[in-house]
Amino acid sequence: PAPSLAMPSYLVPQLNPNTGTSVVRVTDPGTFGASDVKTLRHAYAKSQPWNADGSLLLLGFTYPGYLLDGRSFRYLRRVNQPSDAVWSNTDPNLMYGTAADTGNFVSYDVRTNQSTVLRAFQQYTALRLGSGEGNLGNDDRRVALFGKNVQGNVDAFVYDLVTDSVTGVLSLPLDWSQVQNMASSMSQSGSFVVIEYGSGGTGFMQGKKVHDIQMNLLRTISPGTGHSDFGYDTSGNEVMVAADDPFGGNDRSFWMIRLSDGVRTKVLDGSAIGWQTHVSCRATSRPGYCYVSTFFANPASDYDWAPLYNQGFAIRLDGSLRIEPFTQLMHGANTDYRRQPHIVPNRDGSLVLWASDWNDPSADATVHTYVAGRPLTQ
Repeated sequence: PAPSLAMPSYLVPQLNPNTGTSVVRVTDPGTFGASDVKTLRHAYAKSQPWNADGSLLLLGFTYPGYLLDGRSFRYLRRVNQPSDAVWSNTDPNLMYGTAADTGNFVSYDVRTNQSTVLRAFQQYTALRLGSGEGNLGNDDRRVALFGKNVQGNVDAFVYDLVTDSVTGVLSLPLDWSQVQNMASSMSQSGSFVVIEYGSGGTGFMQGKKVHDIQMNLLRTISPGTGHSDFGYDTSGNEVMVAADDPFGGNDRSFWMIRLSDGVRTKVLDGSAIGWQTHVSCRATSRPGYCYVSTFFANPASDYDWAPLYNQGFAIRLDGSLRIEPFTQLMHGANTDYRRQPHIVPNRDGSLVLWASDWNDPSADATVHTYVAGRPLTQ
């Protein structure tokens, strides 16, 4: 592990000599008017915080969320984003999401602070957009949703925004509370839906499974439920990238797994990283790369010798083992979920954003959001 760094001042770039990147802290409790100093952060590694043209940045761990200028990182205002909010991939002013405790799928305009119901699903009393891990396809056409039906059970389905139609439904004999331990994601092409079944699943509801947009099961691509995201490899194949053991054991190696046929390629050996990881393929304008954060080992001394422990980096998705370091994460080895880095790149992959307590393990540590950048190669 590289030497520790001093915490950057608010909006003052600081050179990290260990990685050659510039690091800036983009949150400040006084400026934001924040009373909870552990929520000055983004939502998750699979949720892109930058809008379609990079002009705006949403820190949406809380409601209302914090809206920043996407380039200067200057704080703008609070916004009333919908539940499970995700930015449109094509319109820089729009977000999509759900309306709490309804069957409404909505859009939200950041200019007017107004939500519009795009489809009221009368058969559902609640919706989740991937249970907080969902995305639309890159063209904003299709989205995978969970719905709570009138019997109290769960449907997983695909909604096509262009035709205003449901293309497929999969009924799951689960209680709505079990959706919190699951996730569904639309692939970037809008052609595949991947459902990750949590601890509540049994039988066919185990591991990660790929479906077409009619919700027909195509294949199981993993027996486990580790963190993952979905992007493209350097050959243009859609893949899942995950710290995943194909045999259901404890190997922390990273694999890319083709959605079309399940073929696996190891992209990083588990000996190089720490115990906990998050994965992000949200650099949609830079296909062929995935971004990873590694943090908190229990106990930390078991893994803190690993060369990529407590680091944020990009992996080239071609099996070449090529790594691009972006930043030290400065995670204070505390298990609080709000402290986890959840690194995520901007859309062109030139910047990464993450949350950190800056090596402060105390219970009352402030959690800030940071951005780091470096020159890119192709």
